[in-house]
Amino acid sequence: MSFIETEEQKELRASVSKLGERFNYVDYVLPKARKGEPLTELWNEAGKLGFLGVNLPEEYGGGGAGIYELALVQEELAAQGAGLLLVVVSPAICGTIIGKYGTAEQKQQWLPSLADGSKIMRSESPSRRRFQLSSDHHDGTQGWRRLDLGRQQDLHLGCRSG
Repeated sequence: MSFIETEEQKELRASVSKLGERFNYVDYVLPKARKGEPLTELWNEAGKLGFLGVNLPEEYGGGGAGIYELALVQEELAAQGAGLLLVVVSPAICGTIIGKYGTAEQKQQWLPSLADGSKIMRSESPSRRRFQLSSDHHDGTQGWRRLDLGRQQDLHLGCRSG
């Protein structure tokens, strides 16, 4: 692996940096944090621009790159004080697990939503080693589903679908 970034990686870094400047710590993150609000607008815009799914397969709406490129996304957002912790869980861990071990149906159902950020996976319970996928309906209702990849007894992905 080369540690010299390609032109494409440099362009990705520059594009994400511009997003981070728009949603910077002082003007966006700090006021949201003081109100106890999530960084929804930043998450949605990062998804819309393709940054959240940069590591996921192209055939499922991702960028087809790798985890290095997703790390660039997180690094550039964090440099502006706008890092998104769920990037590490949702597209990185859960997206990778579904991409590698999910059935074709599960991949089609969940990867496009992880790639565009419309669904978010998060830890349900550290002691249970489970993940949940959430997508709030526009009317505020929510529903939960478990996604069982059938590979390990102790790993289930619980899914909240929209």
